This record gives sequence, C-alpha cells and structure tokens, in this order.
Amino acid sequence: MIETIETTEVTGLRIDAKFSPQGRSWVDVRDASVDIDSSKLFEGVWFFDHLESVRTGPNGSESSQPIFEGWSLLSAIASITSNVRLGLMVSCLQYRPLGVLAKIVSTIDNITGGRVDLGLGAGNNANEAKAFGIQFPSLSNRIAILAESCEALKLMFSTDQSVSYSGNFVKIENAKNNPAPINREIPFFIGGKGEVRMFKVIAEHADFWNYSNGTPEEFSQKYSKLVSRSKELSIDRILPRASVQVQVNPSDLDGPTNLATSYIKAGASHILLYAVPSFESVEGIKIVAERLRQ
Repeated sequence: MIETIETTEVTGLRIDAKFSPQGRSWVDVRDASVDIDSSKLFEGVWFFDHLESVRTGPNGSESSQPIFEGWSLLSAIASITSNVRLGLMVSCLQYRPLGVLAKIVSTIDNITGGRVDLGLGAGNNANEAKAFGIQFPSLSNRIAILAESCEALKLMFSTDQSVSYSGNFVKIENAKNNPAPINREIPFFIGGKGEVRMFKVIAEHADFWNYSNGTPEEFSQKYSKLVSRSKELSIDRILPRASVQVQVNPSDLDGPTNLATSYIKAGASHILLYAVPSFESVEGIKIVAERLRQ
C-alpha cells in the first residue's frame, strides 16, 4: 500500500504538480497554483527553466509562444501560496551567476517561510543560450560546473556569514548570503541520465534524482545503475530518492495514472504530474493524485 503524506516530512510517496509556464497567461498560472496550494493533495508546485518556448511538454509547440522567466515567476507564486513547496525542474546553471542564484533561492525561501526546493541541471539548450548571449560550455565542463556549483551553493546556504569557494570553474570570494535560507539548507533535485559523470554528481549531492522522457523500464535500469555507481564511489550518504515526471492530458487520466503507478512500483517515491496551467488540467491532475494515494 502506498503511504500518503501527512506532513512536510515526507516518509512515503510525494506527489507534486508541474506546470508549463509558456503559452498561458499570468492569470492561468496564478489560478492553477493557488488551486493546487489549497487542494492539500500536493506537496509542491514546479515550473521549468527556459528563456524561449520549447517543443516538448504538455503544450509544446514548433512555433514560438510567450514564456515566463522561471525564478521571477516563482517569486510571484511564493507570495500567493501558503502550503506547497516551490521549485524549477530544473534550473539551468548557465543562466545565472552562481552567487546570484544563491541569493535568488534564499530570498524566495525567506518569502515562503522555507518552502523552496532547488532543481539543478547542467543545461541542454545551446541555441537558447546563444540567443540570450549566454556562454554554453562543453558537456564535460557543464557537468564539472554542476558539481562545483553544488559544493559552493551548500556553503552559501549554510550561513549568513562570508564564504569563499575556488574551483576550476566556480569562484566566490567573501560572498555573504544574508539572509540565508530559513533552515540553512535547501533540498537538491538533480536531473540527468549519464551513468558515469552525472551519476557521480547526483550520488554525491542530490536529495532527489529526477528522471524524465523515458519509460518505467529504462527508469528502473537507470536507478539500479545509480545505486551501483554510489556503491562504487563508496559515498557515505543516503542515496537520492527517485523523482519522475509524468505528463497529464485531461482527456486521458487512465494513461498517466497507470504510468505513474508503474514508476512507483519501479522505485519512484516522488511523482510530478506535469500539465498545462488551466482549470481542466488542474482538475485532471487532482483526480490522478487521488487515485495514486489510494
């Protein structure tokens, strides 16, 4: 039997909503987020982190659509919600200087009273970065930046006093992150499928490993390899919990219910029901969430 969530201290299944912040109005996004916040069925609300509209996702399109910037959007959602945790799945480290990202995350965490989760990724859209004048290093360097960023962010979150960090790519010097996060730490959700370099970063730093765009069979194989990778590295920390995104179309609720159930049976303990921010979609993901909690 699947254990349901009674408090924010998750011991069993966690179910969150994720909305696409493109092709919809602020009113749509606002109303969907407030609805989820008041429903008590979900522990978190997430958005993605892109600067241009994307082709994938529940309302992906080949043509350009309006899209909201992720952290600005979260700041607004933070002020109108009271219960759900908030995050971007995942925040691209190339888009903001590391120290500035730490300040943004800490500010929103204080606004929410400690309700921020930090999704992190190495980035995967070179064309988008180029369009906005952002440097986009090689994959190996982006993974190295991710690893160093995790170390530096944990330092900056742990205190409101000055800290310094000097890596090959990430450097901060006497940076004072004041106010620090409410609890002096932020949970890390790291996305990626690379079984050598990415899994090393995930095993060393993630509280949750996020999986998307695949099948329960691939997920199960990848999660087993993440466990093995952690053992190979002799990492002395709790293994990251598995997080999976499942798209929901309000016209077909059986499909995502069955898919999410398969992921749970394969080892997932965090399900993001990924939908368009609209009344129909919110009602749909509520039904799926209720089914999963049974």
